[in-house]
Amino acid sequence: MIGTIRIIQDGHSKELAKVDLIRFNEEDIRQRLLDKGYPYDSELIIAGICDWDIEAHFTFQEIKFLKVCLEQLYDNDDYIIVFLLQRHWKVMDIIDVYYKFASQDEVEALSLLLKDKDNKELIQTFYQANSWINCIQTYLSSGELLNTPKGFYRKVG
Repeated sequence: MIGTIRIIQDGHSKELAKVDLIRFNEEDIRQRLLDKGYPYDSELIIAGICDWDIEAHFTFQEIKFLKVCLEQLYDNDDYIIVFLLQRHWKVMDIIDVYYKFASQDEVEALSLLLKDKDNKELIQTFYQANSWINCIQTYLSSGELLNTPKGFYRKVG
């Protein structure tokens, strides 16, 4: 997670450095600012995560949340977090959900989603959807299922 750190001075921003945000926290970065002659309380922004191809502004608090999510929920596998950020999900929305790989096959993925439904619920689900495509699309639209280049992921919990 390599972040582009920018400093804002007199209404202008200037790129300071690209920093490994997994290794270095806000305190480390501000300490380095002092070493380079900048005030500790300089206004800083994280203007993207270049190794994830994300061009958006983040606060240090958001990066901290993403780091905890990456380490504790996804065992340092950044795939889903990057996938969601590239689709402009907000950090708070990303840390509120957990996705687990379901399958590369849509039939298996939908089977996993529907496995705890009883017959009446299954019939109602397919009746309302009116087709297989509509059924899958309902789960994709609701966020219960993600369709990624690596396959389908289902929301857990």
